[in-house]
Amino acid sequence: MILSAQSRRLDSLRSVVESPTFAQKPDSFKSQAYTLLSYEYSNWSMYDKAIPLADSALRYARATKNHLRIIKATNLLGMCYAFTADFERSLRLQLQALDMSLKYGENAEAVIEYGNLALFYMQVKQVDKAILYIHKSQHEFDKLDSGQKNSLQAAASSTMLLNDQYLGLLYAYQRQFDSAFFFVRRAEKADRENIKLPAEAHEYNRLYQTSFLAMIFALQPKLPHNTDSSLHYSAIAERLGKSNLDPYIASILYRAAGMAHAQRKNYPQAEKYLRQSCDAALKAQAPQERLESLEEFANVCRAQRKFENALQCLDTASNLRNTLFSNQSIAHFAEEQYTVEKNATAQQISVLAHENDVAALWRKVLMGASLLLVVMVLVIVNRYRLKQRSEAVLKEINEKLSDANEELTVLNAEKNEFLGIAAHDLKNPLANIRLLAELSKRQTAPNTVQNLAPATVQNLHEYSAGILKSADGMIALVKNLLDVNALEQGGMRLLKETVAPAPLVENVCKLYEERAAAKGMRLHCAIAESLHYCTIEADSQALMQVLDNLVSNAVKYTPQGGKVWVNVQEKSGKCQVLVRDSGAGISKKDQEQLFGKFVRLSARPTGDETSTGLGLSIVKRLVEAMNGRVWCESELGSGATFVVEFKCL
Repeated sequence: MILSAQSRRLDSLRSVVESPTFAQKPDSFKSQAYTLLSYEYSNWSMYDKAIPLADSALRYARATKNHLRIIKATNLLGMCYAFTADFERSLRLQLQALDMSLKYGENAEAVIEYGNLALFYMQVKQVDKAILYIHKSQHEFDKLDSGQKNSLQAAASSTMLLNDQYLGLLYAYQRQFDSAFFFVRRAEKADRENIKLPAEAHEYNRLYQTSFLAMIFALQPKLPHNTDSSLHYSAIAERLGKSNLDPYIASILYRAAGMAHAQRKNYPQAEKYLRQSCDAALKAQAPQERLESLEEFANVCRAQRKFENALQCLDTASNLRNTLFSNQSIAHFAEEQYTVEKNATAQQISVLAHENDVAALWRKVLMGASLLLVVMVLVIVNRYRLKQRSEAVLKEINEKLSDANEELTVLNAEKNEFLGIAAHDLKNPLANIRLLAELSKRQTAPNTVQNLAPATVQNLHEYSAGILKSADGMIALVKNLLDVNALEQGGMRLLKETVAPAPLVENVCKLYEERAAAKGMRLHCAIAESLHYCTIEADSQALMQVLDNLVSNAVKYTPQGGKVWVNVQEKSGKCQVLVRDSGAGISKKDQEQLFGKFVRLSARPTGDETSTGLGLSIVKRLVEAMNGRVWCESELGSGATFVVEFKCL
């Protein structure tokens, strides 16, 4: 039904554009017709036809000097380039459309532009930025008055509904399932209540909601009903779409079904659905979804001991991941380049405005011949002042260049230190992984694998544990290095909101109970009921990362049989989180450099754990970025207490 309606609409628009009288139509009509036809071709994934039409729509929109038409055409062309993986051009066009929407007060268009930027960052697997732009879209929507929301804002309303659906999926990828279900259910409710949407749009929304719910259930294998729920939703969506299912929706739907069958150890069915998911993601040009499906397919192959097939999937996934990271770099470059061009254009406009003012002054001078002498004196004085100002500006620019050169020298030294430490710390874990993998390979040769002695089996377990430990060390190092790099370059953007620290503290403590128990330790987390209502202004994800670092360090540096205390208290209008251990403590000398980068302290982990020397540096930067404070109180032999403090709301 959906494709039939789309086909009729496409044929109708094409007949309008191809009619003999079309060339005589006004530019506004041509722009609108090209926009609609390009949009329909993009819905059919025929971007080779959609892009030239969108370009023509933009050309005629500029001829009309109608900023709203220009915004819509610019955004459409940017979206088409995104689906053809021309990320640099796509991002520049979408940023142009957003800037124009904000400049001309087109808040409804800003809602849509922020939503489109979120979809763009989903394509290059930058989940944090995608979530950020979706929340910005919601913020712009909330600024609309009731008249705007109820009259001409159907597109903005649809965007908000789609934003909620994607937020649900993004939070599911981050394993925040309560938030995931909240946003998908909210979208489902909004779809039911939006009587202005046509039946075709409602059917699309149901397909998205059904496939996203299936994926959320599939990502929660620990809950016993979720496998059945995932299969149930997958079956419903497959019946709704059948042969005409949208490829993007299909990729999510089939992956959810494959994961559900894999959890039931029904591997042939799992392979079938995951292969369909990979094909659909490729057809939809959705690299992130294809990467996720390939990795799940590799897991199913490993479970069946089809190691060669698993290796092929992982090899393809690795190439795709490299492509995504490359696209992220291209997008980052495009964003920076667009900012530079935008600033340069603003400067040119300022210069032209100044020149126009000077020209107007001269015209007035010529009209007042009687005041010629006075005007000449004023001009001379003005030129002298301009010269002095230019010299002052030039001096200021030279001073800034000198400061920039000094800063570049420091950054270059830090870069060299960064690379040296990374190479040194990654070398040993990689060597361990290779050695242990080689030993496992010898022990599991085809002629001996069925006659393994118990001692050999024990060795294999130890080798595997060693591999996992080395891999965990590398992952922690790389994650910390990337976090430091993002903080240095301003790439980590925090979304401040009202947060209650107490539930976050309890969640982090639960995560480390098992690790503490493995070292024979007690992890105490006692929070008064009243403090559950104490709130602060912070980014919940960043605060979780801070707490995770501090509790992890406390467990890491506390000896066997020791204790770790985590508490929340309110003091003088400030909310404080205290993490105290019973380790060896921190010397005064170490405390002076405690929060620096790449710091190696005299105290060492008590359970042969690894330390990257970056965790506390990241903690300090994140806390200060959220207008908080962090410090350490310790004496040698008496353990250490880390305090994180924020102003209570």
